[in-house]
Amino acid sequence: MIIGKLNLILCTSSYNSNDYLLAAYLIKKSNQIESIKMVDILKDTKVSKSTLLRFLKKLGYKNYTDVQYLITKEKKHQEIFKERIIEKNLRDKLAKKQRLIVIGDSYSVSSLIVYKQKFYEIGIDLDIQLSLKSYGQMVVEKKFTGSDLIIVVSLYKSDLDLMAEFFSGYLELKHFIKEQKIDHLYVGKIATGNRNLDECYRIDDNINFSEAIYQLCSLFEKIYNFYAL
Repeated sequence: MIIGKLNLILCTSSYNSNDYLLAAYLIKKSNQIESIKMVDILKDTKVSKSTLLRFLKKLGYKNYTDVQYLITKEKKHQEIFKERIIEKNLRDKLAKKQRLIVIGDSYSVSSLIVYKQKFYEIGIDLDIQLSLKSYGQMVVEKKFTGSDLIIVVSLYKSDLDLMAEFFSGYLELKHFIKEQKIDHLYVGKIATGNRNLDECYRIDDNINFSEAIYQLCSLFEKIYNFYAL
């Protein structure tokens, strides 16, 4: 997810760095990115062409055209999901919570990081965990209650060893929170052998993973009346 990568750069770069400047510019201009040329970026940000190309390479792309295309595509997906009707049970489940605990790796949850301040402003703690600690350690540290909602984000496209370790710990955690009647969501793809898991929110293998994240973001926006960008 290109927009997720840009948000992650904002969270990890120095405010005065060129990386921060370029990431902020692309996010701010994302709605009209189709009409913005590379020369426009150089003029507006006052960075050199070589600096911009290094930034694009850091994102994982060889040229600006690829980035421009992907941002346009993701923004269109975002608009589609903003218009979709959100299931009432998910709306009710989120609306009653005082703390949202998001578990996943940096690639998976980067699009959600931008919401942390927004939730803080309305009195809801958005607790983002970039790794799944041991089942026992997490239970002790978090002191889960019925006012919590645990959101587990798929490790789709992550390192296979990390995924295996994560999913094993997730099953232990899932067993505990079911016993304690703590609500949780699983966002993403699930292995065929685990289709019996009764998650109330997941996507099938025919839907792009980034679209599921956008749908979750759209749900946040509709319930709490704020927008990330």
